[in-house]
Amino acid sequence: MNLFLRIAALVMLAGGCASAGTGRSGTPAPDHDLITAEEIRGVPARDAYDIVQRLRPDWLRQPLTRSARFETVIGVYYNNSRLGDVEALRSIEAGSVTSIRFLDAAQARGLPGQSTQHMAGAIVVSTHDGGS
Repeated sequence: MNLFLRIAALVMLAGGCASAGTGRSGTPAPDHDLITAEEIRGVPARDAYDIVQRLRPDWLRQPLTRSARFETVIGVYYNNSRLGDVEALRSIEAGSVTSIRFLDAAQARGLPGQSTQHMAGAIVVSTHDGGS
């Protein structure tokens, strides 16, 4: 679990550095790998799946490549615990979500709970009731 927290902190730090550019209006350019609380408040949604589908639908697309030995999936992590694949997002109420971050395959490689699956990426959901 401690390794997961370190990886999450590094990803957040790297995401902050990567999003330091500015858009046309002089405001910071949005970080495509992060859905913020402000964005979440601005979209009508029942659950985390709805949020992602409306704001970053490309996160939900399964990769076309497959591993010979393992099933290739996009994993979902909920408050630092593996929850399942993208369908698991439907079990998380939209009102409790504070942020959602996408990790690519390289970033997701160190996350727990991947014994029989090859991670093509991960969606990390943070909520009011449980951490980052």
